[in-house]
Amino acid sequence: MYGAETSTVMGTEIAVSTRELQRALEEQARELVRVHSSLCEARLLMPTSTANGWRGLAQFFYGIALAGLNADLDTAQERLHSAICETQRAADSLSSRVG
Repeated sequence: MYGAETSTVMGTEIAVSTRELQRALEEQARELVRVHSSLCEARLLMPTSTANGWRGLAQFFYGIALAGLNADLDTAQERLHSAICETQRAADSLSSRVG
């Protein structure tokens, strides 16, 4: 009988730990969504053109810097989106294991 009780206690502890991990993953996913949303809003403030008063070499380097920043922001958005999907997938996976 001792073995059955231990097994039940361990099963309960595992279920509780799994639910806590699932909640942590869900909160992480929500925070990643908030960060992604903030990044998208910030992108709306980005200049869309290099024709803003810069001339000559300054305009050339400004354009290069702006293109680089846009590329970095694209990468950040893609990675955030991937992190959101993977985090949600992990939380869903735990949800299917615990009733």
